[in-house]
This record gives sequence, structure tokens and C-alpha cells, in this order.
Amino acid sequence: VCLFVVVVHLIILRTCRYYCDYCTAYLTHDSASVRKTHHTGRKHKDSVRAYYQEWYDNASPEDIAQYAPENAPGMGFGMKTQYLPLNLILFLFI
Repeated sequence: VCLFVVVVHLIILRTCRYYCDYCTAYLTHDSASVRKTHHTGRKHKDSVRAYYQEWYDNASPEDIAQYAPENAPGMGFGMKTQYLPLNLILFLFI
């Protein structure tokens, strides 16, 4: 019975609250305005920057070359969605 209560509680938490993978935190409400406020906040931006910096530090040269913009197939209008993480890193550091 106790395990059932815990499982139900976890299901309710996951469905009613938004979880940010970068910040490893739940937001109290799941609405567009709360997410927007969170995503534009300093803590979230620092967490995203740290996540991609860690990836870059631990990546092999082959991984980095794979995501280089010159190796990306064009999608029109200069967008390369497959390689968005590296472009995002460059955007955050500039």
C-alpha cells in the first residue's frame, strides 16, 4: 500500500509540474509564463552554459567535428537544427 502511494504521488508530481533537466528542479506551476520566466532567468542560463561546457570538455575531437557548422547539411535560411547545441553554446558565450 505504501509503495502504491509513493508511485501515485510521483505520477502526480510529474504530470502537474515542469521539470527542468538543466537545473534539475521542478517548477511549481506548469504554465507558459512560468516556463518563460524560468528559461530567461540567470540560474537557468548558467545551468545550460555549464551543461554544454561539460559536454564540450568531455567530448572527443571527432564529436566536436561532427557538430561543426561546416559539416552540417543546410536546411534553408541558414538553419541547421541537427547541430543546434553547438550553435547554442556559441550564442551563450558571445
